[in-house]
Amino acid sequence: MALQYIDRGNYNVVVVGAASGIGLQAARFLSGQGVRIAALDRNKDGAEATAKELGGKSIARAVDVADWDAVQSTIDGIAQEFGVIDALVNCAGITGKTNVPTHEVDIDDFDAVYRIT
Repeated sequence: MALQYIDRGNYNVVVVGAASGIGLQAARFLSGQGVRIAALDRNKDGAEATAKELGGKSIARAVDVADWDAVQSTIDGIAQEFGVIDALVNCAGITGKTNVPTHEVDIDDFDAVYRIT
């Protein structure tokens, strides 16, 4: 029997970066605890695949966290749909180019990594 860490029903969590990596694993874990998940990612297909895998009342939304207006609109819509958002797990992140000497990193690549906060 798996341990149950969340002991209340109707718990709603937004997971940002839910299409892959740590965000996907967080969404899977929380869903296994009976949590309703809003899977957010800039990768629309990935977010939708996560919500489909989780089943139940999980939903998917595509949003780029570097676009603050889009984030606010998306969160407002989820809050209206769910009634309440109990928690947010932020796992959004990109690595940019790797194995490049720091002084050779293009400024646009550097900025792109730090816009994802």
